Amino acid sequence: MVEQHPKWHPILAAEEREPGVWVLADTLGWEYGRITILRRNGAVCYRMQFRPKTGDISSPGYERTLRAACERLHGEFVKSGQPAARIGWEKEVDYKRKR
Repeated sequence: MVEQHPKWHPILAAEEREPGVWVLADTLGWEYGRITILRRNGAVCYRMQFRPKTGDISSPGYERTLRAACERLHGEFVKSGQPAARIGWEKEVDYKRKR
């Protein structure tokens, strides 16, 4: 028998802060990407913008669905290795709480 587990998808983390613009943020609320709906050559598409911790903004491109855009943008975030970079910050917070 195959067990079915609920699956998390990056679209669940996308927050529409203004009409047609979705923001993806990490668990600490740091915005790492934006997705904007627009028309390109008459077709509806979703433009992705990735902002790594360095502050540079890059555009990985366009997708035809919001789901695909969220998945691709989240993949860029995971590949960047940013979650591991926050380990030192978390230890600093824990240290301050122990005082």
